[in-house]
Amino acid sequence: MDRRAIERFKKNRAAVAGAAIVTFLALFALFAPLVVPHDPLASDFVNGRTDDGTPAPPSLVHPLGTDQLFRDELARLAHGARLSLEIGIMASMISLFIGAAAASTRRRKMRATISSPSDRGRRAALRRAG
Repeated sequence: MDRRAIERFKKNRAAVAGAAIVTFLALFALFAPLVVPHDPLASDFVNGRTDDGTPAPPSLVHPLGTDQLFRDELARLAHGARLSLEIGIMASMISLFIGAAAASTRRRKMRATISSPSDRGRRAALRRAG
């Protein structure tokens, strides 16, 4: 990468902040099982609810509290972020392979595939006339 581009990026505080947030979320998603000790699907009936039976508010055991089924919110967010990251990577890989396959075909084939029927008709008329 060009040094000038890197320097320009470093001077843009919004770009640096955005890159930091995206990096933090990606690392959080990757290391979710190590960071969050709770199972995202398991209900915690002991620490996940209050004395009157409502979901527990944020505490040391459940930093973001629990949902209506007494599951840890932080665990659910972490594992959901991981799933979203996996889906994003797979979608990028699929589009990369489709783009590579399309680029590897001959240029003439791509023109015929991409062009509209009216363009093909004009080209055929020009060939007949010339």
